[in-house]
Amino acid sequence: MFILALKEKPDGAYTVINEAEEKVLLIFETQDDAERYAIMLNENDYPKVKVVSYEDNVLLKTCEMMGQRYSIVGPYDLVVPPDVY
Repeated sequence: MFILALKEKPDGAYTVINEAEEKVLLIFETQDDAERYAIMLNENDYPKVKVVSYEDNVLLKTCEMMGQRYSIVGPYDLVVPPDVY
């Protein structure tokens, strides 16, 4: 699985805000989808990101231990960056 890490903050990850105003980590099942999303972000004045790979069980377990909300983006899901950063 793949997430987007903030280049300026090596220990930070890119998150989106859901309807309940909570931070949600996007977890991509494919590297291609993560890279496409990163390109969209990098072209639209968002903080620069890079794609980072993690083992599925390690990433999900870490999110659960930290209380981090997450959303898994499958190969047939369509996600685009929010209009506003």
